[in-house]
Amino acid sequence: AYRFEHGTLLLTLALFPFFSGVMSVLPPGYEEELYCPEEYCLTRDPRLPPRYSGPRSRFHLCIHMKSPRRNRPRPWGNKMDPAVKDKLIKENYHMKTCEELGFEPPVDTAPHAAERRREME
Repeated sequence: AYRFEHGTLLLTLALFPFFSGVMSVLPPGYEEELYCPEEYCLTRDPRLPPRYSGPRSRFHLCIHMKSPRRNRPRPWGNKMDPAVKDKLIKENYHMKTCEELGFEPPVDTAPHAAERRREME
């Protein structure tokens, strides 16, 4: 029988933080395109901590161009049902960045409390 040694446990615990984020990344085919609703534009989320890993959609925000509202983009990839993409386009979702639309998002490094609560659900 294999004897589990104290050093093996310590090594496993020490390396876990480095590999735990890798498991949350989606494989190719699920997030090649990010969509925002009408009157929103796509931008990188400036609030992410260094060395953050996760799905591509978590690196971006949809910023409303006339109010402080923002939300996460809707992802689509070629391994998903094309009807999902068709529905987004029919509902006027788009992939335009704030830069493309000439909109400079406000600099905001503190997450909104309501948004943070929704993300935790």
